[in-house]
Amino acid sequence: MKILPISSLEHGTGFTIVELVTVLLLLGILSAFAVSKLMGASSFRPSLVVQESMALLRFSLSQAQARQDLGISFVLDQSGSDWRFRVLADRTGSAAELRTAMIAHSDAAIRVLNGVGQTHLDSSTALVIDFDGLGSIVSSTAGATVLNPDLGIGLEVSGDATFNLCVAPGGFAFRGACG
Repeated sequence: MKILPISSLEHGTGFTIVELVTVLLLLGILSAFAVSKLMGASSFRPSLVVQESMALLRFSLSQAQARQDLGISFVLDQSGSDWRFRVLADRTGSAAELRTAMIAHSDAAIRVLNGVGQTHLDSSTALVIDFDGLGSIVSSTAGATVLNPDLGIGLEVSGDATFNLCVAPGGFAFRGACG
């Protein structure tokens, strides 16, 4: 058997499929890093606030239905440099935290919408939503403002982008505007 030197083998012109796939893969990775650097974390913060609110509101609803002997409340307030989301269980005046989450507030402003009224949440204004044993909203306040649960409780979270969340009178939270 005779072995031919590499120079005598016929070479096609162009790139192999492996080379093309490798280049495309590297371009994809580089573009993912470039987009994340351009967008920054602040672009995603309003969406994260809405998602966390929805998750804990739905948790509140399930806890209200499962623990009908307790008063269940969802509280959204500002604690230092963070938005604080809490689910509280109250039995005869003694509230216990069932779940808490924190998200930096520097890039997300929150407005509570109810009918024609609106209230901006800040360090002195908290949103409180109380649920009954069926999971429906019994009462709600945004600071000193009493909200009408029959209209739904809307949240508008803005920053680099704006997202809406609605808590229907029956207690279910969904992404989008009320009404």
